[in-house]
Amino acid sequence: MGAFYDTIPNDTLMDWIRQQKLFFVSSSPLSSDAHVNCSPKGHDALFTLVDDKSAYYVDLTGSGNETISCLYEEGNGRITIMFVAFEGPPRIVRLFGKGKVFERGSPEFENYLPPGDPRRYPGTRAIIWIDIHKVGTSCGYSVPFFEYKKERNTLLNFMDNQEKKEGGMKPYWNLKNLSSVDGLPGPKVAEPDAPEPGEKFTLEGSGGGNNASTKTGKMSEGGDVVQDLMARSAMLLFGLFFAGWLLGLRITFDEGVAREARQRVWGTLAI
Repeated sequence: MGAFYDTIPNDTLMDWIRQQKLFFVSSSPLSSDAHVNCSPKGHDALFTLVDDKSAYYVDLTGSGNETISCLYEEGNGRITIMFVAFEGPPRIVRLFGKGKVFERGSPEFENYLPPGDPRRYPGTRAIIWIDIHKVGTSCGYSVPFFEYKKERNTLLNFMDNQEKKEGGMKPYWNLKNLSSVDGLPGPKVAEPDAPEPGEKFTLEGSGGGNNASTKTGKMSEGGDVVQDLMARSAMLLFGLFFAGWLLGLRITFDEGVAREARQRVWGTLAI
């Protein structure tokens, strides 16, 4: 059943962790009324065990940045990584630790993810380092079986498109990653006055996972999703305004017709 350790207890468990295709990351601000975040992470080789008490994972850009914001919060840094067995014997493993953020372009980032490393996926934002101080294992008897089929490459294709635009990832970070849902500051690369990262990570320059070079879905074909949504919103507002204008004309016309009819009736009665 459940057990706790100061470090990952054996090589067998370390090998099992390295084989997992999915892991979950949890973090939370220090405030008691703030939101607790839990994010699923996938893709080949995102998570790396350094030894029995330290690890890191490649942080890909998303529409939010809860983990980075919580780790940057003064006095915080708490992070939990969870792995679950979806095949084979049941098992749940949690790695409790303190996290550090090594943003793209920093010396630490370049050290752990040097040029030419196939894990430099499009949209890579940071390296999240974890100093593990407790490891928990539990049974996982109620976790259902799931069959792994393949990686989902929609995010890589979308970020590959962003990387190739003027300004690279900078405009997207500035739009989506400035702060967390609780208002904590996001990654420094998202700040308006932060310099633009020099190198662009693209599918052509990375390993890209399984069949990552295959473009799929409208997200990778239709340009900037944000601009598309703004355009559609503008069209909707214009449509509502035009419909209201037509309705106003109809009401004015109907009132005019009614007024003329009343005048004719009163004129007839007066005769």
